[in-house]
Amino acid sequence: MSFGNNTSSITYGNLTAAGTFGNLTTEIFQRPLIVDFLIIGGGGRGGNSEEINNTAYGCGGGGGAGGYRSSWNNEPSGDNHPAENPITDFVLGTDYPVVVGGGASGGGSGNINYYFNSNGGTSTLGSLVARGGAYGGTGTYTTAYDGGSPYNLGGTGGGGGVRSTYGSGSIYGGTYPAATTGATGTGTRSQGGDGADGNINLNGNGYSNYHRTAGSGGGAGGDATRNNNGQSYQGPPQSSTITGTAVLRGGGGTGGGYFLSSSTTGGGGKGGTYASNPGDGVANTGGGGGGAGEGHNGQAAAEGGAGGSGIVIVRYPQGYTLSATSGNLTFTTTQVDNDNVTSFTAGSGNIQFN
Repeated sequence: MSFGNNTSSITYGNLTAAGTFGNLTTEIFQRPLIVDFLIIGGGGRGGNSEEINNTAYGCGGGGGAGGYRSSWNNEPSGDNHPAENPITDFVLGTDYPVVVGGGASGGGSGNINYYFNSNGGTSTLGSLVARGGAYGGTGTYTTAYDGGSPYNLGGTGGGGGVRSTYGSGSIYGGTYPAATTGATGTGTRSQGGDGADGNINLNGNGYSNYHRTAGSGGGAGGDATRNNNGQSYQGPPQSSTITGTAVLRGGGGTGGGYFLSSSTTGGGGKGGTYASNPGDGVANTGGGGGGAGEGHNGQAAAEGGAGGSGIVIVRYPQGYTLSATSGNLTFTTTQVDNDNVTSFTAGSGNIQFN
């Protein structure tokens, strides 16, 4: 170290102070740029019913939640896998891509398209990818269809559909199992749970038509389930405190039914019934859309709910700034303790740290 008007630096571990010591001016010790993240893909749409003479027949499966990846505070990633490592190799002044995955569109136009299947959009941060959730299976007057699966792409599985109680033959979608997720996300770890199947004839028991539901979608916190009465429950969401408070995100959509549909948390859409239309996944949670129910009047009743859009959140030390250098990203930055927290809620583009 030299004094006078010469500039020098002091290094202690990972902390560096620099300044002109003769003029007694120095910079504050700067923490290294370590970036924690939460990345959630867009949710899948709920499955359709079949519209015949302005009435919905069959029950649609719930949409799967978007893939879920987390590094913050040892909180789990999708399907309760361990937290990932934070990013330590971002270079100041270098562009990195960010994409917020959109939720899968619901509805449709004209006659219901029974194969109107749509997965959620992919969210990215640099080289990290959270896949979209898969669609719920369609139930029609005569047939129950599988829910979607992102296979080896991550994300979560959609629930299987159930055919109508009024069509000929068996009412059970027993040969149409739930979709399952791929074992890994981007080849390294799982991002969410499996959907439940559309078969309500469990253990050979025939359950009341009024209590049956189609399969629900998988969630960030695990698989969708089904109880002994033939009712399906959403794949659970996951909780994160990266923004300073605990928030549930990544809930699967529940399957549609005739008399009832299960409640949801974490942004998943509730399935429809004879008296209600299915619900959409909540924006920026990656929640899956609710499946269409049976017996309700109108075209909208036979259309599965839309998936909720995803989100990308980064947490990094104060003293660094983050800016968008291209694209149409929508984001806000707040201060939490000694960190900055930036939440990207829509769009795509490049960012830089400086």
